[in-house]
Amino acid sequence: MLYDLRAQTQTELYSQDGGWPNWSADGEFLYFSKDSDWWRVRIRDRKAELVGGAKNFMLANWGWFVVAPNDSVIAARNIGTGDIYALDWELP
Repeated sequence: MLYDLRAQTQTELYSQDGGWPNWSADGEFLYFSKDSDWWRVRIRDRKAELVGGAKNFMLANWGWFVVAPNDSVIAARNIGTGDIYALDWELP
């Protein structure tokens, strides 16, 4: 749902379930996840489109993701706890 503060009205953006809503940097799209896929709804015309998916790997944190400034999707992959690494980071 999108709530308009000036008009004090709400509008349905997408009629199905979804989670982890994220705004695009320009505010033109609202991104969300649904069934291991990432979708976005264009606010101006309420058009929903599939952005991508993660069907071949398990997402960490129940499917959490974020939208980068260039509108790419950043997500964490759960690969278990079997491989734990330590990295040394040396700055110039």
